[in-house]
Amino acid sequence: MLESKFQNRLLKSQQGMTLIEILIVLAIIASIAAFIYNGVFKNAEKAKIQETRIVMGKISQALQLYYVDCNKYPSSLEGLMSNTGGDCPNFVQPYLDKIPKDGWGREFYYESSGGNFSLKSLGKDGNEGGAGANADISSEDLEK
Repeated sequence: MLESKFQNRLLKSQQGMTLIEILIVLAIIASIAAFIYNGVFKNAEKAKIQETRIVMGKISQALQLYYVDCNKYPSSLEGLMSNTGGDCPNFVQPYLDKIPKDGWGREFYYESSGGNFSLKSLGKDGNEGGAGANADISSEDLEK
């Protein structure tokens, strides 16, 4: 008899969770996951924008050094790595080992008229214009 009462009490204390309780726990977990997910990816995009600006600064410095040595900017970014055209007699060593890419892994757009240059990344979407992470980043932005 004592064993029977003990078994009944044990069975009553081992009831499972209701479906409502399970759904509430899942909703709480999903809310926390969504909050963390949004925060991480917003910061990741900001980091890519900052990385792009830093790389642009590095390329701009190399272009300025080239200009000091050659009295003009190269016609393409590849001109920073070698003097294949022989159009710069003061070209001593490469200004860059390789042409870096923007934060999204795409090449920069470069234009030069000899006396000035323009360097641009098309942002996250890879298209002209845009806002936020999709906005273009140009060498003129670095001067601000």
